[in-house]
Amino acid sequence: MNRYFLLILDKGTEYWATYPRKTRDTGTPVESLKQYINTTDRTPRYLRIDNAKEFTWQEMVDFWSENDIILPPVVGRHSPSLHHAQSSTCTTQI
Repeated sequence: MNRYFLLILDKGTEYWATYPRKTRDTGTPVESLKQYINTTDRTPRYLRIDNAKEFTWQEMVDFWSENDIILPPVVGRHSPSLHHAQSSTCTTQI
């Protein structure tokens, strides 16, 4: 059973995709993001993330840099103001 998933939402087209994961550490968000790019032939210009540890790994940071992806500041996932932040990319336990 997959307990986690990566959700990617394209705010321009409203296209969304989910990538199931058995654990937070199964694969990496980079693998899922590459799969999304290959499937849609679109590289995101901006990513809004929840700053979870899997998004701050060096592999992910290098991928953003290599692909000119910008990460605007987003309220932390444990912040009381989180309900004001709309994450386009996040990992969620179900």
